[in-house]
Amino acid sequence: MPKIGTFDVGDQPRITATFATAAGVLTDPTTVKFVVLIGATATTYTFGVDAAVTKTSAGVFLLTLPQLAAATSGLEIIVRANGTGAVTSSDEDHIVVNRTAFTTPLP
Repeated sequence: MPKIGTFDVGDQPRITATFATAAGVLTDPTTVKFVVLIGATATTYTFGVDAAVTKTSAGVFLLTLPQLAAATSGLEIIVRANGTGAVTSSDEDHIVVNRTAFTTPLP
């Protein structure tokens, strides 16, 4: 599974998902969902429902996660993008949150 990147507590990661036809033409799926797994808790963000998911261009969608809380220190966060309908495709990646020595790292 590819690693998107490493972030610090307080960062606000942005994850891009790109959807294309078999011919490589960027195309919007009928439905786009991102599933974010932090520990044992999965949260689903859906384009057109959740403001955290935006479309940047044809076939390209951006998930802006909430600011990483102190509780995410040292965790690996799994992010899965699912497109269904006009284009059916999925991708799963992960991010790592650096450990912090601060008990209250955010202001």
